[in-house]
Amino acid sequence: MVDLERLKKAIQKKGLSHSDIAKALGITRSCVSHKMRGVIDFKVSEVYLLAELFGLSNKEREEIFLMDEKTENQIAKTSEERVAIAVEVVNLLSTKKCTID
Repeated sequence: MVDLERLKKAIQKKGLSHSDIAKALGITRSCVSHKMRGVIDFKVSEVYLLAELFGLSNKEREEIFLMDEKTENQIAKTSEERVAIAVEVVNLLSTKKCTID
């Protein structure tokens, strides 16, 4: 489950569109729309990418995406995956002429 209102606020705070989110996640805008309405769940990899993109703390990520400790412990992110996420975030932000706060 996702706290959709908090997620929408995080998106608005960064000034991103559903198209921007779709590009960052490598999915269609339609798929983002379904995820934003709670029809389709976000994948764990998408949660981490969005958390990086929005600059969420671990606590904020857990609160928005309702992740518990068990879920966290099941996720093994390699440093290569984290670097790939960071590169995607930087690329997206540079195309939007944004800065990372």
